[in-house]
Amino acid sequence: MTEVRSRTGRMLRSLGVAAVLLPVVGAAMWPVTFESREEVFDIPKGTWARRMAGQKHEILPSEIRLMTDIHNVLLLKNSDDVPQIFGPTMLMPGQTLRLPFSRPSENYFACTAHASGQLLVIVEANPVWPWSRLGWRARRMWRAWPRDWFDRPRGRSVSYAEARAIVDRRCVECHAERPVSRAFPVAPQAVMLDTPQSMKKHAGRIKVRVVEERTMPIANLNGMTEEEREILGGWVDSGAPIP
Repeated sequence: MTEVRSRTGRMLRSLGVAAVLLPVVGAAMWPVTFESREEVFDIPKGTWARRMAGQKHEILPSEIRLMTDIHNVLLLKNSDDVPQIFGPTMLMPGQTLRLPFSRPSENYFACTAHASGQLLVIVEANPVWPWSRLGWRARRMWRAWPRDWFDRPRGRSVSYAEARAIVDRRCVECHAERPVSRAFPVAPQAVMLDTPQSMKKHAGRIKVRVVEERTMPIANLNGMTEEEREILGGWVDSGAPIP
């Protein structure tokens, strides 16, 4: 009987070690991939007018991260009705700027579309070795982790129906198989949220862009509320349930 308990204990310890090591090995061995080489941002119509009126809308994040070889192109589209400045370039209304990067670097640009007047583009080297992949994924998780997470009260479970209502109201105008927004004839970055399966597929992206970075909806033109952001974050934290 003692021997059986000893074997069971060793087996449980081995399973515990495997449960820890397998995700680490996977993170180290799995190549880093992105949906597209391009990181796309649109400066919506009326941006300059709202800023002149004293309204604060964050259209672009203060820091954009790219990666050599696989995600190394910044694409800016000016849908505003006045020119916008990005670095040495004056982006005229309707014009698109495609800016590729070939080397790891940190680049500060003057940017009239950002509230601070400048924007940092960090280009990281493509991590081709296992340890570098593991380190990159660990740093990415740390950056995405909300700084106030431990101080937050634990929220309730959020249903798909609650999240669906918000996505239909605030997101699918652009992020659908057939967008109705005149600014986007196709879904930006091929992110479509008009089915339960597609919502679940992009749940992590919803959490990052809507709740943490707050870069979506673009310039918050459709007025997404703080409560709606919290509900979408709660849906993701609840395991992104779908019917």
